[in-house]
Amino acid sequence: MHPQVAVTTSGAVRGVRTASGVLAFRGVPYAASTAGAGRFAPPQPPAPWSAERDATAPGPVCPQPARPFSAWAHGPLPASSDDCLSLNVWTPPGDGPHPVFVFIHGGGWALGWGSNPLLDGTHLAAALDAVIVTLNYRLGALGWLYHPDLATDPAAAIGNWGLLDQLAALRWVAENIAAFGGDPARVTLAGESAGAGSALHLLADPEADGLFSRLVAQSPPLHELVIDADRGIRWTEALIDRVGPIEELRESTSPDAIVEASEELLADPAFRGTRGGAMPIIDPASLPSDPAQHPEARIDVPVLIGTNRDEGTFFFRAGGRRLDPDDARLTEMVAHLAHTDDPDALIQAARAAGATDNNDVLCAVVTEAWFAGPVARWSTARARAGGTVHRYRIDQPSAEDDLGATHSLSVPLVFGTWRDGGVPTRLAGDGPDTAATTAALQRDWRAFVHGEALGTDTAVYGAPA
Repeated sequence: MHPQVAVTTSGAVRGVRTASGVLAFRGVPYAASTAGAGRFAPPQPPAPWSAERDATAPGPVCPQPARPFSAWAHGPLPASSDDCLSLNVWTPPGDGPHPVFVFIHGGGWALGWGSNPLLDGTHLAAALDAVIVTLNYRLGALGWLYHPDLATDPAAAIGNWGLLDQLAALRWVAENIAAFGGDPARVTLAGESAGAGSALHLLADPEADGLFSRLVAQSPPLHELVIDADRGIRWTEALIDRVGPIEELRESTSPDAIVEASEELLADPAFRGTRGGAMPIIDPASLPSDPAQHPEARIDVPVLIGTNRDEGTFFFRAGGRRLDPDDARLTEMVAHLAHTDDPDALIQAARAAGATDNNDVLCAVVTEAWFAGPVARWSTARARAGGTVHRYRIDQPSAEDDLGATHSLSVPLVFGTWRDGGVPTRLAGDGPDTAATTAALQRDWRAFVHGEALGTDTAVYGAPA
């Protein structure tokens, strides 16, 4: 059985053993604070420590808005700090070395944290017989601000700081995971929603070559993995107008002030109806290409990818929201959401497939246009290019009324955290159908992580209500 103390390149950390025999290490720094000169810059190694470091509690989360919907989706927001680049490790019983499953949280690149209740790795470590790693990365404008003036030299990055954090976490895994019982030669990179999008970014990034050999993408937003540079620059300049010049943004402005100004910008007519301009953007030094356009990237890496049957309900029904526009507004929304000049065709198709009101139409259109359709096309193109691609779909409905198999549901089902109460149980339920779906998902995720063959047909988990 692995010891409760692991020695990293920065110092020793002491974890805690759970009742099931899984060893948990929380709040382990993988990079230095991003305050001051560290803001809008690539992450740096953490300062070493000499005394044994307590790793039984998670570290601060990265600064982000305390939106009511985030509380519904992730749980109450913990304390935040610029010194947020930490990760959490769960090691299963047994000597190992075990394969490693590194999971990047979702949240639209603006919300979330690696220690939220849905991502506790205790159940998953045992079920997969793998070391589980979750992590924090910079979010919102603090993580994705983009502007040429942010470069420290002509060849330096000008954005995608959160992606550079994720890359640094993978490098930390390569250097340190053996101390936690993991095998650095058998790393599966995984994520859900924006986290799955980030995993695909890293798949296409030459800097990540050799840091993982398999990939799991749960509900990736392949319709918008990057935004255009002009939008990013306009966002940065609008933020400067509200808060102050880049020098002040980097050196002296509080993270809370940047988060607050970003929230105000989302209501500005220039950005209303978008997710803002602090998102992944093509940049030669940090994100060389849009992986949605390059399904052949690192074709030797097997991919497990899929969606949930009712992804769209998350955006139009979840957390007490229910959008039910009139017909004219529906047409406008569908044209915008699906980037189409023929919204009526999509509306008619949704109604022919069973949509009974305009909210049903919105949910169906977004499920297809943002998730199911792009994932199917990307998967087919990668398979034709010679890649190994395993597809899945989750049909198991949420325990929340009228959500069906909504976006984000795969997380508590795969991690098995619905057993722990709170947000995961409220979302996924805790009955025999939930347990059966989790067992089936974990069986196949385990096989994939351990390099075993899966079928080429789309696997379907759970059943509709």
